[in-house]
Amino acid sequence: MYKINDIGSFVGRSLTERDLITVLLNNWSPSSSYDFPVAYTGFQKRRFQIQWLEEFEWIAYSEIHKGAFKWCVAFVPDVVSRSAKPLGMLVKSAHKNWKKAKEDYKSQQTRQYHRFCAEKLNAFLKL
Repeated sequence: MYKINDIGSFVGRSLTERDLITVLLNNWSPSSSYDFPVAYTGFQKRRFQIQWLEEFEWIAYSEIHKGAFKWCVAFVPDVVSRSAKPLGMLVKSAHKNWKKAKEDYKSQQTRQYHRFCAEKLNAFLKL
């Protein structure tokens, strides 16, 4: 059974204020003993690494989608209007490429919509 506060259950829908609080402050997070599913890249076994949740505090793992999302899924309508490119990986679809995960996450941090989401989060938390 999937967790009720799984970030994946909030992807692709309009969120209420209560949903925003759940996504931003109370989303489900796997324990350090969680057994992440294995994905194969060629003959290599790869899986999500729990330490990425600490290193990149803006991501959350979704058990539903078996991948990672940015917490900015909460602000998708606002982000879409500010983004020059269509949103995809980490926002509208789960990130599952574990081979290049750290590279991808570092790259995401430099994007303008990432900074915009951080501003939205700070404003929301001040309410």
